[in-house]
Amino acid sequence: MGRGRHAGLFGWALCAVAPLLCGAAFAAEEAPAPRTLGEALLGGRATYELRLQRIELSYEPQFRYPAERRRALGAGLAVGYETAEWGGCAVGAVAYGAAPVDAPVDLDGSGMLRSGQRGFGVLGQAYARCEAGPVAARAGRLILATPFLGPRDSLLAPVAVEGAVADVALGAGFAAHGAVVVGYKARNGTAFVAPSAAGGFETDRSLSIVGLTRQGAIGGQLWAYRLRDYFDTYYAQLDVARRLGRNVEARLSLQAFRQRAVGAALAGDARGGEAGALVALDAFGAELRGAATVASRRGTILKPWGDYPGFTSIMEEDCDIPGERAWLFGATMDLARLGAPGLVVGGDYTKAWVPDPGLGMSRLDQHESDVTLAYAFSGRLRGLAAKLRWATVRSALGAGSLNGREYRDLRFGLSYAGSVRRGAR
Repeated sequence: MGRGRHAGLFGWALCAVAPLLCGAAFAAEEAPAPRTLGEALLGGRATYELRLQRIELSYEPQFRYPAERRRALGAGLAVGYETAEWGGCAVGAVAYGAAPVDAPVDLDGSGMLRSGQRGFGVLGQAYARCEAGPVAARAGRLILATPFLGPRDSLLAPVAVEGAVADVALGAGFAAHGAVVVGYKARNGTAFVAPSAAGGFETDRSLSIVGLTRQGAIGGQLWAYRLRDYFDTYYAQLDVARRLGRNVEARLSLQAFRQRAVGAALAGDARGGEAGALVALDAFGAELRGAATVASRRGTILKPWGDYPGFTSIMEEDCDIPGERAWLFGATMDLARLGAPGLVVGGDYTKAWVPDPGLGMSRLDQHESDVTLAYAFSGRLRGLAAKLRWATVRSALGAGSLNGREYRDLRFGLSYAGSVRRGAR
């Protein structure tokens, strides 16, 4: 009880430092290029971000499941520093800390804090990076952004990895990417574990990633992941954009991926896959979108690191059960044109079902409705942002109940971020 009380006081202390951080919100002028190594080390940029996040999950009683609640209010702080470039190279680090503010132990399970509603601290990033012509390389503890392994940075700290990454600009909008990942840290984790262990497998295996991307009116991405002795994942996406007027643009995206067992096939006969399409229309600060996905009937889709790029995967459900079909309709509007700069509202609705569901599966259609309200402050409060998210799910197909599971997820977050650049001496 004493430990929880002190963690709560620490959470309020994190909130109390916000005014001190606000005083340093405006960065100094850009410093000239460093002439010595000492100037590079001392002339870098310090960054900070304070977060306050609340999550409340409410599950309705259904079949053999009783009513359930999960709730947590936590505070997080990220502090980082990156040196100025010296000979095209720089080093940096980011430390993350989180603590409960109002997080009853009997309402654990939100995934924002550690088990038992405990706080955490971790050196999430510690890296060196270099650039030479079209080649950029990073090594150490990093943030990685790919379709099946990304930061998932919606709580108090992001996912981070240990490894090495190289990106090569090929011209004409093309870029090649490669990465070797030997460690993985969960959003609420304090240690880096092998990518295979992060997925619940009892071995120590590394992950290799290669990719090819293109930016432009006709763009896309190709990715291949290999978790040694487990499975490969091959992902492809095509993106086409066409301007229909000064403030109107139409977009079409197609995606497909496939998984297969490799090596010792320790994950079994991995044969999951999915195909999908998304159509969007952007006009005068608003976006209308529709999407559909079909998951293969053969094999379960493996997501050992949590990320899933399916077009109908929104706040709660991924629509990735074998044989699952889903469609989505959504809209987002930037209200700056209506006199409310910084305010963005949006919503998504998905319907999903499994034709001829197997024994023990729900025969009802799954429905999910999400609403998002976000506001970015300006002026003297530049760097402060607020976001409210609300999701309602009816007859969740993956709940293991003959009638699915119904639940609600309410999230509210405040964040304040800024940076200070030191001038070269």
